[in-house]
Amino acid sequence: MRAEMGPEIASARSEIASLRSEMGSEFGKMRAEIGSEIASARSEIVSLRSEMGSEIASARSEIASLRAEMGSEFGKVRSEMKAEFAEVRADIAAVVARIDTLEHKVDRLDRQMEAIFKPVLPKA
Repeated sequence: MRAEMGPEIASARSEIASLRSEMGSEFGKMRAEIGSEIASARSEIVSLRSEMGSEIASARSEIASLRAEMGSEFGKVRSEMKAEFAEVRADIAAVVARIDTLEHKVDRLDRQMEAIFKPVLPKA
């Protein structure tokens, strides 16, 4: 019985060996494809990191430029505001001086009116 099964066993063993070889070849192809995809992904990651690095550097440079510009504009606006504030203070001082002058005139006129219309008291 063993002798009869010998060719079948040999054939099965040969088929198993052939399938193993085929599976090994397929796994090798899969590994190569996956390895290629991984290498491509890594290359893309490196490229993206480099691109992001240059974008970040550009953004930082732009931010620094905007900060400098804003600082300059802030200084300019501050100077303008100080000048306007000084003008307003001068205008207020002029108005206060005018009010003081008018108050003195009114007080003087009031005293003059009192002197003119002072009740005349009978002589005792």
